[in-house]
Amino acid sequence: MSMNENKKKIIYVAFGAVVLFLITMYVVLIAPPLSFQKDSIVTISSGTGVQEAGELLKAKNVIQSPFVFSILVRFIYPSGIIANHYSFSKPQSVLTVAYRLAKGKTDLVPLKVTIPEGSSSFEISNILEGTLKDFDSVTFKTLAKSQE
Repeated sequence: MSMNENKKKIIYVAFGAVVLFLITMYVVLIAPPLSFQKDSIVTISSGTGVQEAGELLKAKNVIQSPFVFSILVRFIYPSGIIANHYSFSKPQSVLTVAYRLAKGKTDLVPLKVTIPEGSSSFEISNILEGTLKDFDSVTFKTLAKSQE
């Protein structure tokens, strides 16, 4: 084997190692988790920090790494994230998730709900519970009861 062939072999192996490393970093740090749950809604409350939001997104299987999310937001979007309810209907990279939270892109689809005239708070609660995901009927009934 000549010296030239050895150099070529070393270059190919090094290139393959770099490609393998980059693919691994993408899968581990940037790609959405394999356990992503379709149609999840994540609520980022006012005053929630970037790190805390990252932990919440990881707990909801939207991102894999709260650390990478925090770094991206802090360096690319220094103004931070916007509190809101965010819908995640399909897997998205941590780059896309950071962009959406920094720009307030909720992707929520408006729903039309008809409340018949004269409905009681109990009936309204039942209608909303059947229509809205994550609707808290117990809290609604408690708050509405004090208004009747």
